[in-house]
Amino acid sequence: MRTPIRYILAVVAAVSLLASCQKEVDFQFDNNNPGNGGGPGTGSSKPITGDYDFVGLSATTTVTINVSAGGQQLKTITSSGYKSFNNTGTANITSSKMNFTGLGYEVDTMMNVKTYLDGALFDDSDVPFVATYPPSNGIYDYTRNNADSLTILNASFLPVGGSPGQSQTSQAPLGSRITWSGDTLLLNIKQNINMTFSQGGIPATMVAKLDGVMKLKKK
Repeated sequence: MRTPIRYILAVVAAVSLLASCQKEVDFQFDNNNPGNGGGPGTGSSKPITGDYDFVGLSATTTVTINVSAGGQQLKTITSSGYKSFNNTGTANITSSKMNFTGLGYEVDTMMNVKTYLDGALFDDSDVPFVATYPPSNGIYDYTRNNADSLTILNASFLPVGGSPGQSQTSQAPLGSRITWSGDTLLLNIKQNINMTFSQGGIPATMVAKLDGVMKLKKK
């Protein structure tokens, strides 16, 4: 008996929404980065230690989910770009730690979701992505690699597309580019996540990509 198309689409839609909302703005740092930030270190050697105000996040994201059930193949591609607002919180950066206090923000944008059934475009829709992320705290160890990169040693996150009960913590090192815009420190992060999971008993695979920037203004 073939699984009803409506049910599969509902599963895909739910997973796509979780993938977009849960990780898009909760991108702490990329655990799949090898950890050296890349590049020969040609950026500014300006110290990053000190106190900062959190002034925002911006990112572009793409989440691709594939589901196979009842002899049918479904795929969704969810893409978005956003800038956070109503940003709150501070950061204290020492020579070895990043201490975030009261970090919070809001997002109000649109996501484009393309759904394919057996390779043919089934639906192309723009849907709202509106979320409020209440203030939270976090402490991360890091090392400065060179003038324009650092490595976060104990980044933790909830995986993209995770549903309740699928939370996961990663302690893998990762790299972030360092740039400056006046007195604003920019942490440039690229995220690539590949995972398999089950939603409603139906197995699925997901590939998520994020290119984002965290902005911290020096006090």
